[in-house]
Amino acid sequence: MKFALFYEIPVARPWDKKSEWRAFKNTLEQAVRGDEAGPAFN
Repeated sequence: MKFALFYEIPVARPWDKKSEWRAFKNTLEQAVRGDEAGPAFN
């Protein structure tokens, strides 16, 4: 079975100049760590 991840990247208030950048960076880090962990089921 194959599956994929779909992310919606929320940006919580209060916003500042780097809010979107931080949200994207955090989401990307989660995706990388998930990929490193490998499949959950064999």
